[in-house]
Formats: sequence, structure tokens, C-alpha cells
Amino acid sequence: MRRHLALAFALIVAAFALPPRASSAQVFPLPYGTQVCDTNQEQQVALTISTTTLVQAIAPVANQAIYVCGIYTSTAPTLTNVNVEYGNANCATVNGYLLNSWRLGTAASIFYAGQQVVPVGNALCVVSSVASAFSITIVYVQMGVVLP
Repeated sequence: MRRHLALAFALIVAAFALPPRASSAQVFPLPYGTQVCDTNQEQQVALTISTTTLVQAIAPVANQAIYVCGIYTSTAPTLTNVNVEYGNANCATVNGYLLNSWRLGTAASIFYAGQQVVPVGNALCVVSSVASAFSITIVYVQMGVVLP
């Protein structure tokens, strides 16, 4: 029994003593439940949208995900639906939605809070249903986790 325990202990020690694999690292978003929005790494981008075409709000960075912490919008002169989407670098291809058909009113600002994740390699894009100017500010953290 002691011999088996000694062998098991030696195997565990040897496994942790192996050097990390430098060339085979992969990048993953943070594990579920990890809060990055309460850190000092938050950034923000402010845009004025007045078109019905997709506008890139945050460019992708290699091996990093975008964690959206908050979205603030001004009122629109007319009722407007806003989509906050993610896609390729120039927003020509949409890969998914964070907010779909989010309705902006004419009388109040809207605040959205949460930690939504844009997958690694995607840009964050905004589009309006009406060519009516409104402002949007996005608070975010852009980072990745490298695992061996």
C-alpha cells in the first residue's frame, strides 16, 4: 500500500513539474461567473449613430473577448429600435446579438447593466432601425485568458 501511495505521489509531483507548453496555448473567455466589470480595466466608447447601417463600436483584438459592462443611450428624436450585435472586424457579417430590437423612446435615457460576453475575435457593432441620431456609450473590458 505504501508503495502505491509513494508512486501516486511521485506521479502527481512529476505532472506539476512539467514545463508549460509554450507553442500550444489556447485562448478562452473567462470561466462562467467571473466578474471583470468591477475591475479597474473598464474602458468606454461613445458614439453618435445616425444611420441604419452597422457601425463598429469596438474593434476585435486578437485572442481577446469583449465583456460589456453597461450601455447608456440618449433619447432619440423618433422611436428607434437598436441592435447591439457582434460580428467580423468590419461588422459585415453578424455572428450574434447582445440586444435585439432594443426600443429607444423619445423621453428618457436607457441604462443596461450586465456582463455580456462577445466571443473572442468578434467586433461589437450597433445598428438603428431609423436614421435618427442618438448617442450610445458602451462600458466594457477587453481581455483574454491564456491557458496552457
